Amino acid sequence: MLSHAQKYNDTNHVELVLGEHFLEIPPRQYTKTIVFDLDETIGHFKQLYSLYQLIVQIVGRPVEQTEFNELLDLYPEFFRVGIFSIFDLLYQKKRKGLVGGLYIYTNNKCEGDWVKKIAAYINSKVCRGDILFDDLILAFKIRNRVVEIRRTTDTKTYSDLIRCIMLPEEDVEVCFIDNTEYTRMFERKVFYILPSPYYHSLKNAEIMTRFSHLSFIAAADKKRIEKLFLTLSSEVSTRHPAQTIEATRKIMYYVREYLMSRKYVVPTTNRTRRGGKKKTAMRQTQKN
Repeated sequence: MLSHAQKYNDTNHVELVLGEHFLEIPPRQYTKTIVFDLDETIGHFKQLYSLYQLIVQIVGRPVEQTEFNELLDLYPEFFRVGIFSIFDLLYQKKRKGLVGGLYIYTNNKCEGDWVKKIAAYINSKVCRGDILFDDLILAFKIRNRVVEIRRTTDTKTYSDLIRCIMLPEEDVEVCFIDNTEYTRMFERKVFYILPSPYYHSLKNAEIMTRFSHLSFIAAADKKRIEKLFLTLSSEVSTRHPAQTIEATRKIMYYVREYLMSRKYVVPTTNRTRRGGKKKTAMRQTQKN
């Protein structure tokens, strides 16, 4: 069975899947809802989590939010380049009533309040005392234990999303931003932005050099953490920075289009060939 969506393959490291709702002029305005994935979409936090776990283990107590913020301040590269410009835009639109809700919808399997700490850090940078994200939709299960009781499955689905945000389906249209393709999110009123995954390029040695500047950990504990981190944490692959910047620009472009347009004009990609130019149109995509 074909879904109510079409897929456009962008050459600039971002794909777009449009629900049929966005290819026609809707009869009325709908509540604009924007949903972000976390890992490899907002940022790449694998090394940060390893470091965080070691701090808790060696220091022997939970890390306070202010301390977590200090830690993350050392590594702006863990966030997708330019993502805070998108957050700033959306916060201003939200304050003006042009965005009805902002959410994180994640399958992150890290235990405890990990996702909440990252969201709180983003809040501290973007809205300082206000809240950017209306809700955090966590992984369905972690270590085979149900964590997010509002979800019904590990995959991301439109029906689970609507259940979690508790808004009338008939009044909502969704901009969904995720580096992973979930075909059960290919729905009529979903504007699906599929950027290439983001990976930071910091080497472990540089991570440890910056780590030495933390104020809330004793020098002896820092040395123990550094030794363990360099032993246990693998290096990340280097990514081309120009591609990363271009992907973020394209995300910003599509987010603006989603917010401003009642009907989206489908772009076309022209490819030169013998005898003229060939247009590549969007193709329909099958559901799981």
